Amino acid sequence: GHTRQAAYLDYEVQSAAKFKTAADGYDAGNGFGGGAPAAAAWDMAAANIGQSNVASLQAFQGSRLLALGDKSYATMGDELVCSQTGTDSVSWRHKLSGDLAEEGGFLGTPPIAAGGKLILGTLSGSVIVMDAETGDEIQRFEIGEPIRYQPIAMHGRIYVTTTYGRLHSIDTGDASLTGWSTWGADAAHSNLVTQ
Repeated sequence: GHTRQAAYLDYEVQSAAKFKTAADGYDAGNGFGGGAPAAAAWDMAAANIGQSNVASLQAFQGSRLLALGDKSYATMGDELVCSQTGTDSVSWRHKLSGDLAEEGGFLGTPPIAAGGKLILGTLSGSVIVMDAETGDEIQRFEIGEPIRYQPIAMHGRIYVTTTYGRLHSIDTGDASLTGWSTWGADAAHSNLVTQ
C-alpha cells in the first residue's frame, strides 16, 4: 500500500499552524475564551484529527471520499488523489499550493462531481474545475478568499463560501456543471453521485 506522513492530522503540527490561532479567536468570539469545553471532546479529536477548537472541529471535513465510476477521489492535506476503486493504485495526484504546516487544516476542500468533472475550492482562494480522468485543470476561478468548505454546483454555477463568511456565485458558462445541490451532494450528505 501507499503510506505518507499526514501532517494535516498531526496535533503537534496543527497546534502550531495559523488555523489554530484563528480558531482560538473564533472560539473566544463565541464565548469559548477559555478554550473548547470538555463536552466538545477536543482532546479526543486532537488525538485523531489534529484539531482542538470548536471552530476548527466544525470546519473539519476530512478526506471525504468521492466515488465516480471506477475511481475514488480524496483531498489528503496538500493534494487531491485519484485512485482506482478497490485497489491501492494511484492514477494521479494534483498538488495544491500552500504550506500545509504553516496554514493548518487541509489546503483544499473535498472534491465534488458535476457534469463528469471534479470541482474543489482551495485555501489559497481558487475554485478549480478538473478533468476527472486525467486530473488536468479545465477552469480556475480566483475568489481571493480562503475556502475550507465543499462547494456546490447547479445549472452552470458554482457556489462557495469562504472563511470570511461570504458566499460567492460563479457563472462558469458550462451548463453541464450541475447536480451537486448541497454539502455532501444531497440531503443525506451521502457524497453519492447521481448523474
